[in-house]
Amino acid sequence: MTGVGLFLCACVALFSLCAGTTVQKVYFVDDKPLELRPPETQTLTNVLWKFRQIQGTTVLVAEWNKGEEVEYYPIFKESAHLDTATGVLTVKPVNESRAGVYTVEVNQKLLDVNYEATVIEEVPTPKVWIKPGSSEVHRNLSCTGEVTRAEPVSYWWDINANKTWVQMSSDITLQKNDTTQSIKEFSCKVRNPVGEKESTPEPNPFFTQPTDRSGLWALVLLLLLVPLGWGVWFYKGEDIKKMCCPGGEAHSEAYSAVAPGEEAGGGVASGNGATSATPTGVQVEAENVPPTGVEAENVPLREGEA
Repeated sequence: MTGVGLFLCACVALFSLCAGTTVQKVYFVDDKPLELRPPETQTLTNVLWKFRQIQGTTVLVAEWNKGEEVEYYPIFKESAHLDTATGVLTVKPVNESRAGVYTVEVNQKLLDVNYEATVIEEVPTPKVWIKPGSSEVHRNLSCTGEVTRAEPVSYWWDINANKTWVQMSSDITLQKNDTTQSIKEFSCKVRNPVGEKESTPEPNPFFTQPTDRSGLWALVLLLLLVPLGWGVWFYKGEDIKKMCCPGGEAHSEAYSAVAPGEEAGGGVASGNGATSATPTGVQVEAENVPPTGVEAENVPLREGEA
């Protein structure tokens, strides 16, 4: 805090102690409005604002009586505005010359509150700095930025990377563990009474990419299913065959019951070369049809055909 600010605080503290009043700190930025709001009063009939400069001189700011126009005093004539419905005083634009203590009388009564107006700067955009010399299991982090003329300031950290801000000091220590290894990045921000600014996300030096275990689970499942499948086939193979090929066994038995030279359900070749009726859809071109896969010239003639 500057020397002017310290002097102002001392003056306000002394005045408050003597008058038995409370002090409400009000901060403003150069070239931006200063708004002073008195406690709510149901009906206003008179409002008078005064300003005590840092040098100790008290001047009038604005005065209003019901039924009359607001009167603004010379140094505030072009910059002050009084709302006669609420008693709110707005001064704009303001600079360090408007820093001081403001008091207000409402309905001919001096309120027991003083407004200590102090000019400050907006906070800078901070940066997360990983300090050198950190160990393998600890990292010292700092939320940096020039804030001398922006005080009072507070520091906030987003350690969970989900915009859940936690107020801490400007310097923190990050410890390597399962929780911090799962955080991809983190940020900090600086806040004061007139605003706040956030840093860009900084990569977490402890972050570990999660392992993709889908392939591992697939392998485990395969190792479990293969023995299970072989076991089912070994103990239930015949049942599975019957279920998959119904009638296959019966067909095999019917085929084996047909005598050589006969067609199932058809006629039998006679000795004089005549044949009985063949099944529908079966064509017989010759009696000496070789079995499938046997060449015709190797088939011996029947008896009586020589």
